[in-house]
Amino acid sequence: MNSLYGIPVSGMQGANFTLDVAANDIANVNTSGFQAVTSLLESLPAQSPLTDPTNAADANTQNRVGMGVRPGATERSQAQASLQATGNPLDLALTGPNYFALSAPNGQLVYAQQVSLHLQPDGTLVTDQGLTLNPSLRVPPQVVRVSVDAHGVVTGETLSGRRTQVGTLRTVTFAAPENLQAQGGGLYTETVGSGRPQQTATGTVPVYSGYQLGSTVDLATEMVNVIQAQGQFTASAKALQTLDSLIGTVVNLQAR
Repeated sequence: MNSLYGIPVSGMQGANFTLDVAANDIANVNTSGFQAVTSLLESLPAQSPLTDPTNAADANTQNRVGMGVRPGATERSQAQASLQATGNPLDLALTGPNYFALSAPNGQLVYAQQVSLHLQPDGTLVTDQGLTLNPSLRVPPQVVRVSVDAHGVVTGETLSGRRTQVGTLRTVTFAAPENLQAQGGGLYTETVGSGRPQQTATGTVPVYSGYQLGSTVDLATEMVNVIQAQGQFTASAKALQTLDSLIGTVVNLQAR
């Protein structure tokens, strides 16, 4: 009986998982740089029916009964986010499978497709999250203004108008960026599935200065996912209710 109850229950759990993922996407529809997430359900292993006279000895898998579904994994969208102008020349964005390489305070390497840079009093360029570029860039003394061109070249300017090249931003790419581990705040770390970061040739990746990325969440798609998940939950709940009613009827008949 447990397996009979387990099928509709697993359907309800799978629907809840889908609803949670869709709700998180909808909540981040206006979050800069957010990549939409799709929920993936897995089928539970099929089993022989309860009335199987061979007691599961039949090797024909076509005679087996599915036991329902379970939450499997999530998959991040790799759709290109729109570029949104910010008016801040140190808001930088990348498109495609390209990422900035950054160093966290603990020394861990993290990656992001957009950064907002700030010039510290000691000349170090850091992001608004307190991360430094990798390799680190430090502008010379007397520099009061920093700019980044479309090739990632960082240039400093003094009060007198003298310009000096500081360095070039490092960008990397991954064989499977969809497998990067999201850390929140638009930051990612490499995984076995993503592959090792491969440095791109200097100046070959366009850097968009004065832009940030939009969200890749599509509200119409998310609403369809919500409606489908609600339908799955309702159907599973009705199946559970019907099964419980039938079993209750059988128990009452046996008790007479």
